[in-house]
Amino acid sequence: MIFSKSKENLNESLQNKLKAQAEKLNLKLEELIALGKDKSCPKYGKEELLHARKVKGGKIVVFNISEKFRGEKISLGRSKKGSVPGN
Repeated sequence: MIFSKSKENLNESLQNKLKAQAEKLNLKLEELIALGKDKSCPKYGKEELLHARKVKGGKIVVFNISEKFRGEKISLGRSKKGSVPGN
């Protein structure tokens, strides 16, 4: 049996993640959504939570990469770094 997430469950999960992210960054949900407008991840599109963080000067920035894809890239880079002889 194959389990699949329905669009409604996916949207609810994404909304919950957005709320948590907005709370973590001390923003209103509407402000966070406005910052991420017209941005999407190259691999996951708008199906995953976009990466947002405070940068120098306290400004909050939303990047064109999802949290999930960012983690995958970091893991891949770390595994390649460890496989090089002499490190």
